[in-house]
Amino acid sequence: MSYPGRSIIALGLAVFAGLILALVRCGSGITDGLLGGESGALTFKTFQAAEFVLGQTAFNLENLNNGSSVSATGLFSPLGSMGVLKGRLYVADQSNQRVVGYALESLATGMSATVVVGQTLMTGSNPGLDAQGLTFPRSVAVDTERLIVIDSGNGRALGYSADSLELPPPVAADTPYGDNDLNGPGGANCVANELSTPLGAVVAGTRLLVADSLNHRVSVWNDYINQGAGASADL
Repeated sequence: MSYPGRSIIALGLAVFAGLILALVRCGSGITDGLLGGESGALTFKTFQAAEFVLGQTAFNLENLNNGSSVSATGLFSPLGSMGVLKGRLYVADQSNQRVVGYALESLATGMSATVVVGQTLMTGSNPGLDAQGLTFPRSVAVDTERLIVIDSGNGRALGYSADSLELPPPVAADTPYGDNDLNGPGGANCVANELSTPLGAVVAGTRLLVADSLNHRVSVWNDYINQGAGASADL
């Protein structure tokens, strides 16, 4: 899915809790998994003003959770890489223990998220250990059919099918990386099938690369879609 004539750029991410994401139109395009045009290049200019902000109702506000309780419009210390999948922008809303998705076609300042991962309701913020829960998610990665969430507090990465994200919450992950099952948390040992405080990930073709921060390494699964729970990294 593509969106001709529009690209997005994140400016000033997480400078303080609350001001989350500034978006600008730049005359390129958005494709699944890619912020930018078909070549992957972002087009922008110095001092270009952003057009939208998510997580606040105005650019001059910096309130966690939009100055209220947890909701579809607020964010609390979002962090890490974002991803575009099936027409939605996914953001790791770290301190609300969730990932939220925004419809790209209707981006506007203060808009509501339309998808939540890691909670049963948009008003929830409880940490979780199972297939439906998250604990301090730090980043996301995508390919054309899957969302990967770095569930840092549980020492694992979780895979979700694009189809599962269309279902009502709670959304369940189908594959853990760095954990033997979906009951969590994962181990933190320096072995091939565990992760210790992972912080980020990249999908490159069939490969999943995870920054395994406290083991001081990057773990690589060569065929991550077909490798099941507990599978050891290949590199």
